[in-house]
Amino acid sequence: MPSALRRGRGKLVQTPLSRESQPRAAKPFLVYVAVSVVVILVLHVNLLLRIHPGMVQLETPTTLENPSEARRVEETKNQAPPSSKPKVLASGREKTTLSVFKDANCKGIAAKQITATSSEAVELLLDYLPKSAQIQGAGLAQVFVGDKYAYVGTVMELEGCVDFYNLFDDVQNDKSKFSVHSSLDSQVVTTARKQVDPALQRQFATVNDLSKPHTRFIFSCESSEYFGYQVYANALGFLKSMQTDASWLRLLTSQAPDDLSERFATFTAPRQLYSGFYHPINKADVIDKWMHSLDAPHPDDTLVVIDPDNWLINDIHKWATRVSAKHAMGQRAYYSQNPMLQELWQEICLNNCQTPTDFAAVPYVIKASDMKEVAPLWRSYSIDIKERFQNNVTFKEKYGPGLGVRWAAEMFGYNAACTHLNIKTTIANDMQIRDVDGGKRKFEFLNGKMPMIHMGRAWFPREKPEIAAPWRHSSSNEPGSIAASGIQVWCKCNQTAPKVLPWPLPDGLDFVSYHTLTLLHDSIEKFGPIPVNETWRKKRTVLYAWSHP
Repeated sequence: MPSALRRGRGKLVQTPLSRESQPRAAKPFLVYVAVSVVVILVLHVNLLLRIHPGMVQLETPTTLENPSEARRVEETKNQAPPSSKPKVLASGREKTTLSVFKDANCKGIAAKQITATSSEAVELLLDYLPKSAQIQGAGLAQVFVGDKYAYVGTVMELEGCVDFYNLFDDVQNDKSKFSVHSSLDSQVVTTARKQVDPALQRQFATVNDLSKPHTRFIFSCESSEYFGYQVYANALGFLKSMQTDASWLRLLTSQAPDDLSERFATFTAPRQLYSGFYHPINKADVIDKWMHSLDAPHPDDTLVVIDPDNWLINDIHKWATRVSAKHAMGQRAYYSQNPMLQELWQEICLNNCQTPTDFAAVPYVIKASDMKEVAPLWRSYSIDIKERFQNNVTFKEKYGPGLGVRWAAEMFGYNAACTHLNIKTTIANDMQIRDVDGGKRKFEFLNGKMPMIHMGRAWFPREKPEIAAPWRHSSSNEPGSIAASGIQVWCKCNQTAPKVLPWPLPDGLDFVSYHTLTLLHDSIEKFGPIPVNETWRKKRTVLYAWSHP
């Protein structure tokens, strides 16, 4: 029979039986036919799979480019099964492969490559620091450097090729370690699971149905003593301002959700490698990771991107309703009258270079569908500007003093990304008032009108020195215009900012000082004392000096 099947290419030819032999041979013949049909089907399916492997999905061994990894997998097959709970195995996108390169821009053949195929991590130890790395898959690679393998950040697929630049030149030992986690390890790969509890989110929302398009207030921060009190006041500002059909969400850059995540609606994403060198890169990075997560907003949502120290006072609805696809809004930036902005754009632009860039600052009001495209470009343009500033003396001398790109690179990065995508930003003058805006801060001019403050300092009236005395700060190093604002009694730059809060307030405060000190005081009254612990809010002599990795 097998030879007949081969000759007939799997076809069974049945010869007629004589009438006399049919009754006697009926049962054996039926068995013969049944077995033959089964054999034919098996061979036919096998032939189809060889010709069209995509027709039937079967689990096949993974081909590994790294021979040593292939040997490790082969050896693993012969090991006894673990006595503990079996690990979860990946079957598709969950598999995560890390490639590290000795050259920048992920050029050439990968020096090393490892793959995580289960819920357990796979580690790669190197006696050198690679120049670039890239991830394929929905997981991530944690990066550790130096003798003690200090954690410095992660690499994820959505970043593309990640250059190490000269970020770790000061590391005493060039050793590095990479811990690769597939998306099945959702405790580490926080973006692989839905994080935001709907019940908690509803506590920070005025919209009835969170699944439908609405206005979302988002801001980026880390877990630290510096940001703790800002989260409190920011949240209370949202609740008190009674926004129209809106929600509020903290976007946290951290290895893991912190203790405040249980009390305030929070999305957590791991740190990008460049973050340790330039923390403001977190803003574009965490938004990009949020946009690609299970907690991503509706494409038609209107996003209002604020800073942690942007505190809401009044409804922003009339501004939010003015944006649409490819048409955003933003506050006028401090560099709006500086012609060097367009010169900078011409130096860094990669697309749409003939279009002048807009000069927007926070709040950025933009459709979520546009932000999904903006965020990765925002990150890459910001890094490009910082790298030019660090390594190009001519660039540094030209744009450093004139535009302030040393600390505001991410602002120019956002403007560049929008222009790159031909997103027009309408500039507003009345979406926020800053602590450094001088005479514009008068209470009678702004009460009931200005939607938010951008806080920094607070002053008591100069005419009441005895009331200000217990909290008075030295103003000897302040610019003249700021020193003339009154008697400074609070500053976010001061080590005492989280815990020494001037109260009660005298009459005659300016708009920013009044709302800054009121929200600081009332947020503690509403949410209770800010938790004190060494894990999430470690004490430092300089308030800006530390954040949880």
